[in-house]
This record gives sequence, structure tokens and C-alpha cells, in this order.
Amino acid sequence: MKRLFTLLLCSTLLAACNGAQDDGGTSTGPSELSLSKTTLMMKVGEQSILTVNPKGTPVSWTTSDADVATVNLGIVTANAFGTAVITAATADGVSASCTVYVPTLAITPSPALLTIGSSLRMEVTVIPEDAVVTWSSSNDEIFTVDADGTLTGVGPGNGIVTAYSEELGLTATASVNVSKEAGEPMSFMLDDCESIEGWETTGKNLRLDSDAQEGKYCIAIDVEEMTDRFFQRVIEPAVDASMLSIATAALMFDLYVEDAEGLNLTRTRSGEVELTSAGVNDKKERHWKFHNDETEHSFTIQNGWNHIKLPLSDSEAWSSGGSFSFDNINWFRLYNVPHTKKNNDPDDEELRRTPQVMKIDNIRIGLK
Repeated sequence: MKRLFTLLLCSTLLAACNGAQDDGGTSTGPSELSLSKTTLMMKVGEQSILTVNPKGTPVSWTTSDADVATVNLGIVTANAFGTAVITAATADGVSASCTVYVPTLAITPSPALLTIGSSLRMEVTVIPEDAVVTWSSSNDEIFTVDADGTLTGVGPGNGIVTAYSEELGLTATASVNVSKEAGEPMSFMLDDCESIEGWETTGKNLRLDSDAQEGKYCIAIDVEEMTDRFFQRVIEPAVDASMLSIATAALMFDLYVEDAEGLNLTRTRSGEVELTSAGVNDKKERHWKFHNDETEHSFTIQNGWNHIKLPLSDSEAWSSGGSFSFDNINWFRLYNVPHTKKNNDPDDEELRRTPQVMKIDNIRIGLK
């Protein structure tokens, strides 16, 4: 009887030991596996840890796209925008996965080119693909944008279209240029001079004037002193004219001078027009001189309205801080080189300037 009990006990213990084996005698893991997260939203360069349930289960880790995300012992590293699937698997083939999103939001084209009344649907790249994107226009008088990113030209000028995803916390922008009609030479408005906001001058009485060459108003000042600087402003938002080049582009504007000779401009005391992509003068700059004796890299002005067209190929470069960039045009200035009084003589004829009005309007850059 005692011998029978001993055999039964051994049989029971053996059966318990064999419970961790399948019919073929090989070791088995859990029948189900899960990860601590099924989705991850990560930024490029960011790391996150995934853990396995049941805890301590031996697994191997793989990624569907190592360019987007890699994994090492459950530590996930985001490498680039996109989507990757991280998988943990046991030796028995039981697996669980986590989808990693490295979000991005981008829109094209930029610039978007329209004519009045024409429409263009923006292309949007968004990860994850089901993220909600909302659209807005910087100026509904130039173009509108509907819920699916379709732009419609309303009036001539340029602006910015913005795509925004609240859930991703991402924003993408593109510049928009609207021309009056198809076939019109491509140009980008730097300032339509319909507002004095942002304009600066050391002249007197900066104001709007109804004697406009285009639109309702132009910018006017009174020039009195020999040291009066004329017109300058930071262009906000910056204009993306990246489709242009030094060889193909020209700066264009209308300039009114009451008495050109009375400005008393000479080669040594010339005026200058500056365009930069640094937000300030003398950096990433192209410039032209103007006076009463036309030479290379210069132009002359006459009484009344002057339509000025300055090829970029005729400009001089001032590359302090880097080179001028067409995709970030954000500074314009028209000014005179300051005059100094010889021997402090206020009656020096060479330094006289006739008090007068100057005006500027319709500042653009486009194909020459």
C-alpha cells in the first residue's frame, strides 16, 4: 500500500513538472501577450519605453521601419517623420505590437500661384493621416481657403495660408500670390502702401496720401533736412519669392518726387534702395544707388511719379551675415546718404535741399 502511494505521488509531481511542456516536450510561454502601450506619439530624437505583459516574458523586438523608429530591449527611439510598428514576440510566436507615430504636417506648393477667381487645392502631408487639419487665410481680401484646403483668388497681392492641427500641436504655412489675370508677369507684393503701419522715416509728417498709383493710398512724407532718411520698413510676414532668381527678378515701385534736382543728389551724396532678407539693413542685402548722374548699379529720378524697375542683376551685394535669400524677403529701405555741412556753414550751396513732398507706392518683386 505504501509503495502504491509513493508511485502515485511521483506521478503527480511529474505531471506538474510537465505542465510547462507541450505534447512535443518543448517549453511554451504565455498564450497571450500585450504591451504597455498600443500607440506612441513621438518627436524626432525622443525615446520611450515599452514593457511586456506578463512581466518578465522573454521576447525579441523588431521594427517595421528603422528609418522612422528603432527599438532595443523595449526602448523606442524616434528617428524621422513617419509611422513604424514595434513588435515584441516570444519564441513560440505569440506577439504584440505598438504603432509609433512621429507626426508631421506639411503643405505644398509654396508659393501657391493664383489669379483672381481661380482656385487651387493645397496638398497636405500629415502623420497620423487621420489627424484633423484646419485652414486659415492671412487676408480674405486677397484669397480665401475652405475646409479642405482649397484656395480661391479674390484680389491681387500676396499672403500666407496656414494649416493647423490642434491634436498634433503642429502648424504649416505657405505663401500665396494672386495676380490680376492669367499671363500677367509673376510678382509678389512687398507692400501695397495702403497703411502706414510698420513704416519708419526721419522725414516729417509720415502719412497716407490719396494720390495713389494703385489702390486707394500711397505713403507720403515731407523732406526738409539734409539728413532726412526717406522710407523704410520691416516686411511682415516675410515674402517667399523663391521661384525668382538674381538673373530673372526685378524690384519695382512707384516713387513721387516734387523736385528731383532739389534733392541735390550726387555720386558722392547719392540715395540708395536696399532689399534684404535679414530684417535689418546692411545684412543679406542687395542695393542700388540713385542720383542725378546715372552710372552702373544706379538710376535717376525725375519730377513727378517715377515707375522704378530695378533688375536684381544690376544690384550690388552686401553679404554681411550671409547672402540675400529670395525665400525670406523682409526689409525695404529707400534713403539718402547723410549730408554733412562743410565748416558748419548752413548756407553751403552744395548742401541745400528744397523742402518738398516724396511719395511711394506699390512695392513689388517679380519677373523683370
